[in-house]
Amino acid sequence: MKAPAGELVYKRLRAPALSGEKLLDPALPAAVQGMWRNAQQLSETAYDVQGRSLHELRAAARLDACRLAAQYTSEYRNLPSLKRASNAATWTEQPLLLSGHQPWLFHPGVWFKNFVLSEITRGVHGTALNVIIDNDLCPSPSITVPNGSRTQVQLAHLACDQNTLPLPFEERAVLDDSAFSTFGDRVVDNIGPLVKNPLIKPLWVEALLAAKRTDNLGQRLAQARHQLEARWNMDTFEVPLSHLCQTESFRWFTVHLLAHLPRFVLLHNRALEEYRIVNRIRSQAHPFPNLKQREEWLEAPFWVWTQLDPQRRALHIRHVDRGLELSDHHAFRTFLPLDQDRLADDAVEQLSKLSGTGVTIRPRAVTTTMSIRLLLADLFIHGIGGDKYDQLTDVLITRFFGIHPPSFLTATATAWLPVIKSKTATVSLRNINRQLRELRFHAERHIKSDKNTQALIAEKHKWIHTNLPRGQRLSRHRGIETANVELQRFVSDQRSALQEQRQRALQQVRREQVLGSREYAFCLFPEETLQPLLANVADLAESATENDRRTAEP
Repeated sequence: MKAPAGELVYKRLRAPALSGEKLLDPALPAAVQGMWRNAQQLSETAYDVQGRSLHELRAAARLDACRLAAQYTSEYRNLPSLKRASNAATWTEQPLLLSGHQPWLFHPGVWFKNFVLSEITRGVHGTALNVIIDNDLCPSPSITVPNGSRTQVQLAHLACDQNTLPLPFEERAVLDDSAFSTFGDRVVDNIGPLVKNPLIKPLWVEALLAAKRTDNLGQRLAQARHQLEARWNMDTFEVPLSHLCQTESFRWFTVHLLAHLPRFVLLHNRALEEYRIVNRIRSQAHPFPNLKQREEWLEAPFWVWTQLDPQRRALHIRHVDRGLELSDHHAFRTFLPLDQDRLADDAVEQLSKLSGTGVTIRPRAVTTTMSIRLLLADLFIHGIGGDKYDQLTDVLITRFFGIHPPSFLTATATAWLPVIKSKTATVSLRNINRQLRELRFHAERHIKSDKNTQALIAEKHKWIHTNLPRGQRLSRHRGIETANVELQRFVSDQRSALQEQRQRALQQVRREQVLGSREYAFCLFPEETLQPLLANVADLAESATENDRRTAEP
């Protein structure tokens, strides 16, 4: 169900249950039609962003993003589309499609977005840009790897680096080169008995090459994964979000939100409360906490940290004479020459100077996708989690900017490791439990009526058909229960056989739960398993061509 502009409705989205299944919402032809509408609507908006129209700011942001992406990607990978990089000005005139995720070893459902991104872009003769979301915190640098045999599966947690305090990916350098260099071999040793030729082998060859270019953990992993995509004929650019945030256009957008922070916070928190009501969420921490006010200080939808103290903290703002004071309520504090009606030039210049002194300001989740969708994308591709969060973003775009939010595409897929083909044990266990319950409460249906059982069965039926006043019904219940207990000795062999089957089914269920998870890192899968899952994206995208533009006119 699509919500009216500026309103929230419950939206049910679930990951595909079975291996090989995909979710594309909306279907690709409709998504491409939405892309053309987005481009048209955003090109016509005259919304004022501190003295610049959103259309003007968007054109500058797209040009900056494409140049940065070409520069970053060309440092490690050759792309046919890089031949067009010298004429980057044309990129603001052709479709620009984006997706993004943290630079980690994610599951195949996340990776599926990149394949969809590449194929749709190829069909509309546009440019595909995957944003490395490096403002998020780097998790524990380990993945879960099943090992052992098909019948005796265990789980190992293998690390590619040592643990440290949680840092944003853009600040997270590799600390243990030995752990990083041996990670691929250790993963192969563990997964090898279950999966032949996992993608970790070619992936880690590329990761070790990336290690010669950068010490950043996220960039090593992202560049290695991007090189694998080249083997599968994918044509996309990549760029870290941190690079985009250094551009004048992104800083201008940031300054605008800070200048109007009181109104933004009010609308943000109202939308959050509506989201919790619609989705029946009681926790005030989900999907994320409200932006808070402490005396004259307002919490902004941005993070801040410094080179000397790279721990990510919330940015807080208060109005002072001739501008804004910025603080992390810890050790950082500075002044920004800005108010609601003032041009952003001076504030943007000040943010640039702060960056030069080692101060980093980055958007949070909502402001990340808001800025990408409004400043860059003709079509943005989300996963399920991003789709849910951006229901809030849509409401904020409508209420804060007064414009119709650009549509997006949600894409994901499910893949199981090739050691499991189906999940039947859960159904078997359910049937066995039903049969055991049947023996407990209706044993008479499963035994031969003879002189040893006739009296017990007759006694039970007598109690069943005896009507007693309300206060005397307990004796009827006890009579039926006694008969059931007495009948159990006549079905003991059947019960023992079912209990043995149940133990085997429980073991099989546990095995299926372990091996049938969709959360395993894509690098644990062999190419021949993932390629069929991802290969027919091209077939799905055949109808998503530039011809759909004719049916997308508003």
